[in-house]
Amino acid sequence: MGNKSALTPIVFVEIGRSPSKYLKNNVSIIKSLFPYRKIVVIVNSEFSDWKPDDQVDLIVEESLMKNSIWIRFESIHKHWSGLQQNYWTNTTKRFFVLGRYMEQYQLERIIHLESDSVLLNEKYLDKEFDDPNWGIKYPKQNNFQGCASILLVNKYVIFNKFLEFIVDNWSRNQINDMELLSEFISKESQALYLPSGDIIQQASTYVFDSV
Repeated sequence: MGNKSALTPIVFVEIGRSPSKYLKNNVSIIKSLFPYRKIVVIVNSEFSDWKPDDQVDLIVEESLMKNSIWIRFESIHKHWSGLQQNYWTNTTKRFFVLGRYMEQYQLERIIHLESDSVLLNEKYLDKEFDDPNWGIKYPKQNNFQGCASILLVNKYVIFNKFLEFIVDNWSRNQINDMELLSEFISKESQALYLPSGDIIQQASTYVFDSV
């Protein structure tokens, strides 16, 4: 268990809503399959009493230091149309919460999972983290969208570049995090897609489900 993957925590960000039942089930599955791996769940203060078991590290979002990039993001007043404005704001805000968590605890690597994304096999993570030549990876949804259903961070500095990219583009009309994930791939050489979508090759031994 000396590999980088085994030492990399799995982090769930449950902000703007109550922790779901399927998150609790997901945590139970991961702890059963990989009992040595650290699991972190970040929640808002109103849910600080939520904890599925003593093996999960519960972090209250409001306890994390508000760094400069968070303050810049929060200061942007984005105008949404439609009914999903809170949804898109929170899905993007989670990246900044992850950044604050990594900065406060001086982490270089994390595995971020959405609460309904289950990790059943970790061998492919070992292969990814054994390669030092990348900063962040995530699945491809389509030609215009990435997906952070699973987000691997190998270098904090590259992840922070992505946060800067979000801030620089957040005022654009109706832009959301999935579109920004796709655009960042073309801007940063150390941001890469995991084997997914139409980039899966016949020789691929494993794939990532972007949905």
